[in-house]
Amino acid sequence: MSDRIILLVEDNPVDEELTLRALKKANIANRVVVARDGAEALDYLFARGAYAGRDSTETPQLVLLNLNRRSSEASKSCVFCVRRTRRSCSLWSF
Repeated sequence: MSDRIILLVEDNPVDEELTLRALKKANIANRVVVARDGAEALDYLFARGAYAGRDSTETPQLVLLNLNRRSSEASKSCVFCVRRTRRSCSLWSF
């Protein structure tokens, strides 16, 4: 299994399952961390809240972010955060 992390930010369980299934079908072996909203994604990126104990040096190599979300302000903050602090991370929005 790859040690590179994919951060999936998705609040719809059906879309989450479809995305995970597509990654598996494409033989993507990366560990996938799922955040349910932008605020949870920020918690993951900064190793705070529920993710306070994780190794903050393990940053995602890819962030999949649904920008058509209910909590758009947190999602926009997440985009800004990824672009400003995680230069080695690719950001894909859908």
